[in-house]
Amino acid sequence: KGIYADFWAGGGAVPYDGEDIRAEIAVAVAVPGIVVVAWKHCGFATRARAELTKRGLESTDVTIDKFSPLHAELAFTTGRTSVPYIYVNGELVGGCEADGGYPGLMGVIDEL
Repeated sequence: KGIYADFWAGGGAVPYDGEDIRAEIAVAVAVPGIVVVAWKHCGFATRARAELTKRGLESTDVTIDKFSPLHAELAFTTGRTSVPYIYVNGELVGGCEADGGYPGLMGVIDEL
């Protein structure tokens, strides 16, 4: 049991090509506008999407699985392990709130 029960139940770590995964991420987030990368039922992503909707701002969703190669590479390349990863015009702004030196969506939303 514990927070890694799903990880171990799924067979643990799977081998993957980090360069291929990073390329996949780059394509997914390199679009004009706002991209929200998160788990299917992420509360902070839900909050971010609600705030975007309230302000009439559209976003693109990219759903990742916990402990997936996509999540692993996002964590390695951004220094953030938590979701969501929110990108504005291809640039990471962090999560819903400010963290780890990123302003977060709430820190930039008035400029969008």
